[in-house]
Amino acid sequence: MLLSKMSAKLSGDTEKPTAPTLVRAIAVDEQEIVVVWFRSKDKFSVAGYNVYRNNKQRPIKTVVVPYYEDKNLDAFTEYCYIIEALDGGKNISG
Repeated sequence: MLLSKMSAKLSGDTEKPTAPTLVRAIAVDEQEIVVVWFRSKDKFSVAGYNVYRNNKQRPIKTVVVPYYEDKNLDAFTEYCYIIEALDGGKNISG
């Protein structure tokens, strides 16, 4: 019974989570970048974060923690990252 009440709450979730803040990309070496950010907030809970690289239409990874290790990159290449939060109601931060 408790599970159905929780599911009802999540399905009624129409509010977007806040956008991640202070996104930073830190070069570890020539082929690895660690991207970190401050957690998003949501009325119910944040389910994860979509990580986009270089304006791609699809995320390169969805993670549940506020960081991502991007490895095996091309040396001396510039990379741009966008992070968006998603919640249990499938709402995406703006």
